[in-house]
Amino acid sequence: MIGGGGSILTLPILTYIFYIDIKTGTAYSLFIVGIVALVGDINMVKHGLVQYRTLAIFANPALISVYFTQAYIVPCIPEHLFTIGGFEVSGDDGIMLFFALIMLLASVSMIRERKDPVEINSEIEYNYSMILIEGIIGG
Repeated sequence: MIGGGGSILTLPILTYIFYIDIKTGTAYSLFIVGIVALVGDINMVKHGLVQYRTLAIFANPALISVYFTQAYIVPCIPEHLFTIGGFEVSGDDGIMLFFALIMLLASVSMIRERKDPVEINSEIEYNYSMILIEGIIGG
């Protein structure tokens, strides 16, 4: 609904194809993916497929953590993080490495088989505290 996952793919495109600064690209990617998600959400709302309570529990902390990260954490990332064998890892490299790690973890979780099969007609139980935590981490 809020399109946070697409930012993992949008940032490298903005950085490597359009040559946008990485820190600026993080904000642009969130804006682009948010607009695309909003357009896609219109169809979901029309078909009654949106659970607004779950959306609020996930989206509000995600948006707050996005704001907090962009306003306070990203500006504090130093230009030079560390050096390994003569190779300097900059703050921008660190951001891209972080996004690459998240992309790798997301791909592994999608490829992996589920341990418990999902029953199509079963009643869905929501763990709202876990949804809240996922919202904060996702943001």
